[in-house]
Amino acid sequence: MKVAVVHDRFCNRGGGERVAIEIAKTLKADAIYTARWEPERCFEDLEKFNVIEINRIPSLALRKCALIRMLDAWKFSELEELADYDLVWTSGIWAVFANKQNPMNVWYYHGTNRPIYDLHERYSSHFNHIARLGFKAWANIWKRIEKKAVTYVREIVVNSYNVKNRVLKIYNRNSSVIYPPVDIKKFHHAESEGYWLSVQRIVPEKRVDLQIEIFRKLPNERLIIVGKSEYETWYEKKIAEMVKNTNNVEWLGSVDEKTFIDLYAHAKGIIQTSADEAFGLVPIEAFASGKPVLAVNEGGFKETVKPFAGKLINPPYLENFVKAIKEFDESAYDPRIIQKWARSFSVERFRKQIKEFSKKVIGSRFS
Repeated sequence: MKVAVVHDRFCNRGGGERVAIEIAKTLKADAIYTARWEPERCFEDLEKFNVIEINRIPSLALRKCALIRMLDAWKFSELEELADYDLVWTSGIWAVFANKQNPMNVWYYHGTNRPIYDLHERYSSHFNHIARLGFKAWANIWKRIEKKAVTYVREIVVNSYNVKNRVLKIYNRNSSVIYPPVDIKKFHHAESEGYWLSVQRIVPEKRVDLQIEIFRKLPNERLIIVGKSEYETWYEKKIAEMVKNTNNVEWLGSVDEKTFIDLYAHAKGIIQTSADEAFGLVPIEAFASGKPVLAVNEGGFKETVKPFAGKLINPPYLENFVKAIKEFDESAYDPRIIQKWARSFSVERFRKQIKEFSKKVIGSRFS
């Protein structure tokens, strides 16, 4: 069986990148196609595969440009060599265009193209009036182009029931839920060192600024933030300035894996504030470390943050997070029970479901 995996870009150590690599491992993919691969920014595991880049743009300014991401989509749609594979798994919001080249395909959908759907107003608020009108016009045009691309998709797999509902609403398509994998065996529990941990990309929809505001009201608490955006942005600069003026918040940026795991192990708990997060791998990593999670009562967090493993916080978030942290009692959470819950999202479970779904698509050719 000849398999290809197509993923938007490998320029970050994010959940989508992990899923694409794990699908490639599970199905022993012959090739991974992507618009761009930056090895120094992504997972080392990718180097074991035949990675084929299709749109390597050298200029940083061009890499950040939305028009280049549209060019990514066009190049994916022109990948005629995908017709030679028995099965193609695509992953992401731009790679979906590659499904045009092979009817034996599955689209693993992590979440919507948020600037043109649920977060359109939030993104457009950063533009002046003229730019806002242009952004709206572009979004309307791109929606039609994207929905046409989705007509070539044979099967859709999503990372949560939250996203399953989005797919039904936006594309009027049914989908199957396969939760993303977490290598829970590499995480461990250790004695708390009294700090809170926050892990995510530093982008507006993660609301990292809210986290800093929360801890400004809690001078006796400590927050450590881990993560970066794909490229330096205005939002990163904003967060850097806020951290500089807040004594009890530390931003580490990207960290190596050992530091990453140790930070989880010794945390008091984990904070998550993402706006309608599609699924959210961070809570699962926290659970694998036996740590509770305080998260906004939105999106995929509602599927994973159970009362025995943390607490969902309702609006108004600033006041209610401050209250929850003041009232937090570490002894109320049993690390063993939390770690048992994490096993529901193991790599082994993910691999089994990916194999079963692939067999469903191509039948007797599956091996």
